Amino acid sequence: MRSDNIDVDETGVLVYTGESVLRSIKILQKTEDAPLLYLQIFDHASPTVGTTAPSMVLPVPAGLSGRMVPFRYDLTGPQGGLKLGTALTIAVTTSHDGATGPDAGDEPDIVLDYQPLG
Repeated sequence: MRSDNIDVDETGVLVYTGESVLRSIKILQKTEDAPLLYLQIFDHASPTVGTTAPSMVLPVPAGLSGRMVPFRYDLTGPQGGLKLGTALTIAVTTSHDGATGPDAGDEPDIVLDYQPLG
């Protein structure tokens, strides 16, 4: 199992190339006034964010005044999580499957726990 701290925006960050299983995601929104954002997860090495359909989209909670609490998603499935066959790439946007990134400073920190296969 691997874990990466990733500062991510709308450009798309390639985390891993090859088959993998995404087991959990921890999100920390560091900015108190950050709006609701969306984490897009792609089974693609170089998606065009806003055009390429994401495999999964998860909400990134808006910032909370005075509280910076990590938010965690635990994924399940036959492989023990979300199986990705080609690559694991992520992006954060202001709409569900859009291409506009958060304002500078509103990007959350993302920790991914995934297992490479093969």
